[in-house]
Amino acid sequence: MASICYYFQVHQPHRLRRYSVFDNDPFYFDDAKNGEICRKVADKCYRPATRMILDLVRRHKGEFRVSYAITGTVLDQMERFCPDVIDLFRELAKSGCCEFVGETYFHSLSGLYNREEFTEQVDMHTKKIQDLFGQTPEVFRNTELIYNNDLAWFIAQMKDSTGNPRFRGMICEGTDFHLGYRSPNFVYKPPGNPIGKDGKPFGLLLKNYRLSDDIAFRFSTAAGPNGPSPPRSSRSGPTTSTERGSSVTSSWITKPSANTSGPTPESSSSWRPCRRSSSTSTPARTTSSHRPWH
Repeated sequence: MASICYYFQVHQPHRLRRYSVFDNDPFYFDDAKNGEICRKVADKCYRPATRMILDLVRRHKGEFRVSYAITGTVLDQMERFCPDVIDLFRELAKSGCCEFVGETYFHSLSGLYNREEFTEQVDMHTKKIQDLFGQTPEVFRNTELIYNNDLAWFIAQMKDSTGNPRFRGMICEGTDFHLGYRSPNFVYKPPGNPIGKDGKPFGLLLKNYRLSDDIAFRFSTAAGPNGPSPPRSSRSGPTTSTERGSSVTSSWITKPSANTSGPTPESSSSWRPCRRSSSTSTPARTTSSHRPWH
């Protein structure tokens, strides 16, 4: 049976206040609105969801693992308006079952326009994660999962403080347009085979948007072409092979690793699925993503 590994995106932008040509002060952000929204979302989502995940981690004694991509902007607001949420994430970090993914500090498009600015933001975000949670991100997620091969090479060649590659791979969108007949359920690598952390191939983990949307939007809906399958006992008639495979084909598969708590790539091949030995008794690991926590 394939296992599921979730990654959650957490982001809140800094909202702008009304600023006209008659204003001449340097304060552009609406702090009152930012605080109101941050506290509201914390009450409705951040606190209950994080507590639930922490409970699952403890209940399953390390067998349930998650990853988080948390922007610097939302961390800044949490520290200011709801610091107890930071404490919940710290508890997750201490569990050893939560990996924090690297990204740009401001959830920006700097990777497309200015690599110097991009590097500065990635370094800022890494330091923030280190300071708050005691982890150094090893997998990268660009804003909105934007990807191109040149950017992948740039990220693969980013160095840590010791001068060695700092990232094992990156998460990107599993778009049908680019994949064609290929499945997002495997680990890939950029053309040219760049080398990432620990001398291993730099991996590309593709988001399966169908599974992600199933979980976010159709989790409790009735069975349909895009909805989750109902319990087997509630079905009228035999289960077809298509029905049995519907949930399997809407997930992405990576090689299992007992030492990782998130989507860390183990090996990859250039736009071809990784080969797995048919003699191994270890189940394939299915990795899926979730919708952002906005």
